[in-house]
Amino acid sequence: MQVQSGPSRGGRRAAAAGAAAIALAAALPATAERALQFDVFLDDRAIGSHRFLIRDDADGRELIESDARFEVKLLGLVVYRYSHMAREEWSAGCLQRMDARTDDNGRPLVVSGRATAGLFELSQPQPASAAAACVSGYAYWNPARLQEQTQLLNPQTGRFDAVSVTLVGEEWLQRQGSAVAARRYRLQSPDLTVHLWYSAAGDWLQLESPARGGRTLRYQLRE
Repeated sequence: MQVQSGPSRGGRRAAAAGAAAIALAAALPATAERALQFDVFLDDRAIGSHRFLIRDDADGRELIESDARFEVKLLGLVVYRYSHMAREEWSAGCLQRMDARTDDNGRPLVVSGRATAGLFELSQPQPASAAAACVSGYAYWNPARLQEQTQLLNPQTGRFDAVSVTLVGEEWLQRQGSAVAARRYRLQSPDLTVHLWYSAAGDWLQLESPARGGRTLRYQLRE
């Protein structure tokens, strides 16, 4: 029986290829990624979750994936279901692409748009429409960007909502039994009022909005 004194030719080639792959991966810019997972409540009753995945790629683009699922029950029976999935691409603070699908208790809604040739063109909902190239969506995860806007593309309706964003003030927010300093903002549109809380570092912590029947919809960041 022959005993090899070193790696075979095939083994040396595999090792060299592996080393080259590791070197190439190290030379490529890293893709930053963070996830925001919110538990969703109607008043104090848990009804679902909303997850945001935010990635900054090597080309300077910001890629957003959003996935929300709610279910409201009454006497053990589901009386309302809601799901929403959206994919967004941003560059230099401008929305480049949006694809969103919503099921609002059995009512399907689709919003799809692209930035092209100096315009942001919406192909869905019909009829198709266009707006100025640099548009913005409801970028709750980026308070600095949100404050700069007076019009936001609604990913559920496909309409451009006139909005105002104002700083309400500094508050203490209860999180896991401890008080955390937070800044509270109010986003107002003709059909919507949203209160948003952010940490001093600009991290999105909580959202509240009035719901039907005098109730309150609340997003609470999961630890």
